[in-house]
Amino acid sequence: NGNPVLSAYSSIDLGAFSWAILAEIDEAEAFAGIVAMRWLIIICVLVGAIAITACALFISQLISKPVLELSQTIQRVEREGNFQITLKDDHRDEIGATSRAFSQLLNNLSSVITGTNTVLEELSKGVYETSVSEKFPGQLKTLTHGVNLAAQKVQDAQTESSEQARQAEVSAKQAQ
Repeated sequence: NGNPVLSAYSSIDLGAFSWAILAEIDEAEAFAGIVAMRWLIIICVLVGAIAITACALFISQLISKPVLELSQTIQRVEREGNFQITLKDDHRDEIGATSRAFSQLLNNLSSVITGTNTVLEELSKGVYETSVSEKFPGQLKTLTHGVNLAAQKVQDAQTESSEQARQAEVSAKQAQ
């Protein structure tokens, strides 16, 4: 039939007779299982590569999304100067812990700024008894202590000034 074949032969000696045995098979038929196996392997490798790529993209999104949210929030705070921004902290990993810590930092800064503004507004109205009452750690503690101390010094100066004015008035009346 003109197709390439694979052949095998052997001689058989039976006394005075020599026989030859010959077996032939078409190459396509002989290698059909190997060709099918090769296509199966290629398909499995392609499906596996697509599945691995999809999983890698999903996992990278899972990891990078909270990091990007945190980064965008930090940039927004820097750009707007708004310390009352909050972050979602529903992640139960290191990124979630970082987001919660950053939210707490923003909350502390917002509270200190609000408390300081309240004290300064009250001082400008002549109310000297107001102070920042919340307790904060580190430099925020130093800042609130300084604001409260300054308010106390203004109150002391006002009291002293009032006392001196009263004494001057009494002295002026006595001199008449």
